[in-house]
Amino acid sequence: MENRKIRDELESLVSFIRQKHKEFMVSRLQPLGIKTSSRGAVLYAVFENEGLVQEDISSRLSMDKAFVTRELNALGDMGLIKRLKDPQDHRRNHIFLTDDGRELGESIVKIEEEWVKMAYAGFSAKEFSAMKNFSERISNNIRNN
Repeated sequence: MENRKIRDELESLVSFIRQKHKEFMVSRLQPLGIKTSSRGAVLYAVFENEGLVQEDISSRLSMDKAFVTRELNALGDMGLIKRLKDPQDHRRNHIFLTDDGRELGESIVKIEEEWVKMAYAGFSAKEFSAMKNFSERISNNIRNN
């Protein structure tokens, strides 16, 4: 890319959006007992895909496996998830929500909808799709290098 200034501004904007999303989520998750945005993200991943194993959650969220394990342990201590051993491989745990975890997951969906409504206000479906396509292209470039 020839125009370094535009690239730097774009990277700064992406960083700003990510930071503001994190702050937004934390401000709404903490009153619900979830202390970090990453813990909320792990809970949300389980909510969206109950029965995943820990490695799948780590991969989906691009988070370190040990970090995801710590977050799952905290969610387990809070009574929000339960682990069930894989019948074919007892080293693997499938993660499921408890009733309380499911209720909290539904709250996270509403919080995310609030973020989307605020952050993407004024974008047409076409613009939103184009933004997604550009982001996917950048992600694929990064993955392939």
